Amino acid sequence: MKKYLVLLFILSVLTILITIFIYSPYLARERGFIVDKVKAFTNRPQKVKLEEGVVYTPTPTPTPSPLTYLVIVLDDFGYEDKLIDRLHELSIPVNPSIIPFLSYSKYVLKRAKEYGLDPLLHLPMEPMNPSLNPGKGAIYTSFSDEEIKKRTENALDAMEGVIGVNNHMGSRATTSERVMKDVISVIKAHNLFFLDSLTISSSVGYKVAKKEGLPELKRDIFLDNYKDEDYIRGQLEKLVKIAEKKGSAIGIGHANAITINTIEDFLPIFKKRHIAIISLKNYVEKGLYSGKN
Repeated sequence: MKKYLVLLFILSVLTILITIFIYSPYLARERGFIVDKVKAFTNRPQKVKLEEGVVYTPTPTPTPSPLTYLVIVLDDFGYEDKLIDRLHELSIPVNPSIIPFLSYSKYVLKRAKEYGLDPLLHLPMEPMNPSLNPGKGAIYTSFSDEEIKKRTENALDAMEGVIGVNNHMGSRATTSERVMKDVISVIKAHNLFFLDSLTISSSVGYKVAKKEGLPELKRDIFLDNYKDEDYIRGQLEKLVKIAEKKGSAIGIGHANAITINTIEDFLPIFKKRHIAIISLKNYVEKGLYSGKN
């Protein structure tokens, strides 16, 4: 009987000590240390006895799915040959948009496809300022329907293999529903899509595209109106915030070293915030454009 009383006393003391350990705020650190040790022990890799001829493949650690998607298009490729190589070094699917009929247009197109990038045709179109020259083969509002379609066709023939089209300049041309209907009819016949660069807020390009049964695509942010690293970082941050709010966003910049270098420096921020950079083609395939998401 005496032994049972002693045992009961010991159990009572242990119960009191355990209760104090569990509920005392002064022992929180010690409790956390023990919990961490238990977790580390239970989660440690288990030794697997391999049978002869059996290949063991460890289960990969799952990575979090991206919460938001970004498309980045860089315009004005074709003036020189080196920037497409620099763009490839980023190892992200940025879309190079190439002006046709320039010295390096075909070369850049060829390199982009070799690198697995999805190039766009950067179609020259009439700006509001008559002193600005959009380039060879540009489309003007004074042209007939036949001439507009012909020039669009010629530009696409020169840039065979592009995934879509966006406007180079075009602040006047894109405000004309007639002009845009002619342009988009040719784009549609080639099973491509049109991205409205929105060089002017009154552009009807994306609206006409939607009417013609194409995806409604328009840019959200211009990244480099000023070729300044701090400015571009600020624009990238704005683009990210738009994407986080809407689920996706499209930014347009230009083919220059400052813009490309700044995007590269921003890559860890994209990763930290679980943002995926995708091609415009992938963006369309996922149905992320206006009216779909």
